[in-house]
Amino acid sequence: MRALGLLCLASLAGCAASSMAKDAPTQITMAVTSPSPGAELGAGGGSAILVTGTVATTTPDSGAPEAWINGARVDVKNGAFTVAVTPVPGVNHIVVEGGDGIVPLVRQEFDVMWAAAYLPPMTGQTGFALPGALELQLGQRFFDSRLLGTTLDRSTDPIVARDVASALELILWNINLAGLVPGGIQAGQGDTQINLAIQSVTPTSIVADARIVDAPQPAIDLDIDLLGVSLGMGGSVQIAGRSLVVAGGLTADLHMAAEITLGS
Repeated sequence: MRALGLLCLASLAGCAASSMAKDAPTQITMAVTSPSPGAELGAGGGSAILVTGTVATTTPDSGAPEAWINGARVDVKNGAFTVAVTPVPGVNHIVVEGGDGIVPLVRQEFDVMWAAAYLPPMTGQTGFALPGALELQLGQRFFDSRLLGTTLDRSTDPIVARDVASALELILWNINLAGLVPGGIQAGQGDTQINLAIQSVTPTSIVADARIVDAPQPAIDLDIDLLGVSLGMGGSVQIAGRSLVVAGGLTADLHMAAEITLGS
């Protein structure tokens, strides 16, 4: 009787173990074998990011392994997938998902850098090793060779801009400055409403200065003055139910400043 009881208990334990194994939840295992997160790609001259990996399920009889890359389903053969992703210059975000068509997908996300003919820096350094190159040493004359505070000579034909500051002045003289404020100016509070259109922006003088500074860090200090700017305006102003028509303008001086940090 004792031996029979032990046999029955062993048999029941075997049945329970078998039942538990059968009902074990499905586990999806996915691995991305390439590229590595943060990889800098494009040095080999390729035109695509090759994403490879594997996906597996602990219950292959229930569902077949599946994979998606950036939302598009890809072929999985013998548990492996390979797909070429069309890159964009700069940072590319890659999303890889795997499953079996039944249980929730598992996901892995990472970023890589891609650039056509990417040239990686030397190991442990910020410089590059080039078989042959042209080195440019740009000084103050390149950015602003004139005396600070002077303007581009526009009396010549053709007008010649010999430095960056002069080129910037020439651009400002030839663009539609009024177009930089599309839609005009609309504002209002309570019973006051302002609706103005900038019809014209006509400066008397434009001065651009660009100087190289060393402290607190190497940079280019850029100053732009638009002097005697005539702003032609139209529109209306409503105050306390009274509407006033705006047809005229004002004259003002405008100043802009920026700093461009230099580094290697």
